[in-house]
Amino acid sequence: MLAVSAALLLLASAASCRAPETVRCAARPLSMAQLPAISLPDGPVRINQAGLAELLTLPGVGETIGQRIVEERETSGPFYYPEDLTVVKGIGPKLVEGMREQLNLEVTDE
Repeated sequence: MLAVSAALLLLASAASCRAPETVRCAARPLSMAQLPAISLPDGPVRINQAGLAELLTLPGVGETIGQRIVEERETSGPFYYPEDLTVVKGIGPKLVEGMREQLNLEVTDE
């Protein structure tokens, strides 16, 4: 039972990380270069730079969720994957899928 609890805690902490340089698994750490390539959306809404007005153009995003996206970004840093948006209260997997094609996850040093 303790091993199961530890495994769940490890999964939960790994899921809350954003773009780690290494991913730890039970056997050994993997570098990001060893992970399979994934295709990221390249839409018009730059989620890491967009203001509230631009975020409101995303399907399913109103003022409350838009403001939460801005606050999460300011508090925790940029979003690297569309699924990172699920940490924002009110955004789940279905909403992410609905807006995926309009997202741009470019990260700048601005």
